[in-house]
Amino acid sequence: MKVYRPLFFIIGLLLIIGMACNFVSGGAKTPTQEPTSVAQPTEVVQPTNEVVPTVEVLPTVETLPTQEALPTDTPGATGQDYFTEKFDAPLSDSLWAITLGGENQKKASYGAKNNLYTIDLEGANTKVYVEYLAYNYTDVRVDVTTYNRGKNTGAVLLFCRTSKDGWYQVQIANDGRYWIQAFDNIGIIQKGINLIANGGSTHIKSGREKNDYGLSCSGDDLTLIINGVEERTIKDTKFHYLTGHVGFGLEAVNLLPIITDFENFQISKPQ
Repeated sequence: MKVYRPLFFIIGLLLIIGMACNFVSGGAKTPTQEPTSVAQPTEVVQPTNEVVPTVEVLPTVETLPTQEALPTDTPGATGQDYFTEKFDAPLSDSLWAITLGGENQKKASYGAKNNLYTIDLEGANTKVYVEYLAYNYTDVRVDVTTYNRGKNTGAVLLFCRTSKDGWYQVQIANDGRYWIQAFDNIGIIQKGINLIANGGSTHIKSGREKNDYGLSCSGDDLTLIINGVEERTIKDTKFHYLTGHVGFGLEAVNLLPIITDFENFQISKPQ
């Protein structure tokens, strides 16, 4: 068998030369590239247009003007607590408030003259409230003398414990009918006028006559007085209005004119 020694020699020589070249070049390595971090996309926050739910606006309810509560045991600058208003001079704007209601307010006239307070309503479904502002009363009685100079269907108003919550009132018509009511201003039971009791009275003088009307508010008892007779007493079990102003007024429905003279409006303690 032949051995090719020169061939092995040549191969070895080439290996030695290759290693020597690698040593001389310093064994340079291909630089490795540092990994770059991939930037995460920034989340864009879209502005929110949150829709605020709209609150249904309730229709305004006709109300008497409310007044800052005044102490009932201290007289005002010129006001009194229990007295009789004789209407011998125009009513003071600081002590009294006139409130118009209904559909034809421009056709209402009112004012004090010759010891009478006259309300003249020439428009249907119209009313005038005359409210005494100087005191807030708890138990109170109001009385007034009236002279009817118009149709029988006009209703005289007397009210007590007027406040932002509501009040009690009576309506007395010259045709012999009456109503005892609570005006609910905030929805304790039902907004607006709530009937407590009604009926007819033979003590009412129909036609163009003089009548004396009274309303007593004592505790939860409401008493209607007609010409000196306690016509009816009703106990309120729902509204429980405790304190407020007092006053009188007049309301017209559809038969016109409605004209009434008021004399000697008296505020007193219940008997």
